[in-house]
Amino acid sequence: MAWRPTRQGAAVRRLLAAALAAAGAAAGSAGPALAAPEWRFYTPGDRSFEVLMPGSPARQDRSSWSPFGRVRTQVHISRLEDRLFAVNSTPLPRMAIWMGVDSYVFETTRKRLLRENDAEERSYEDWSRGGWDGKVLLFDSPQVRDRPAWHWRAEIYVASGRLLVFVANVPAGTSTADLDRFFESVTIAR
Repeated sequence: MAWRPTRQGAAVRRLLAAALAAAGAAAGSAGPALAAPEWRFYTPGDRSFEVLMPGSPARQDRSSWSPFGRVRTQVHISRLEDRLFAVNSTPLPRMAIWMGVDSYVFETTRKRLLRENDAEERSYEDWSRGGWDGKVLLFDSPQVRDRPAWHWRAEIYVASGRLLVFVANVPAGTSTADLDRFFESVTIAR
């Protein structure tokens, strides 16, 4: 059955937009850099994923209001020198999952990441990891004042009732080895 706009659908779209706002905002604002360069596996308390990250990731809890109440996003952020590694985890309301709005979530997340990082898309493709279907987005943001140009990669999944966005960047013209290390280690719980 095809999804059709409804009054409940509009409410779900507003809710998801609020969740994505928190997820997108985290991609562009990393906070203070961590000094510890050692890479370790990181698993959040809800055990929804595991990923190799440098140092000990900082967790930020963000929330926003929606027609269904408060939407809470956990943002797990780590930095290695001038590189950012982040995972945004947002529980989705059951109604959104029931309505099957995955394609809307993927597209809204893609647009938000590009807009908030003033970026140009290089590619956006179907992707799969551990049996979960998702999207992989490659994009570049230009040099602005003191900030160098960046190469970004994001993997976006709706898995076990959560929006999971794995995001990392490296300065343009540098090795992507750290990006590869981060993304090759991603495991999403069943």
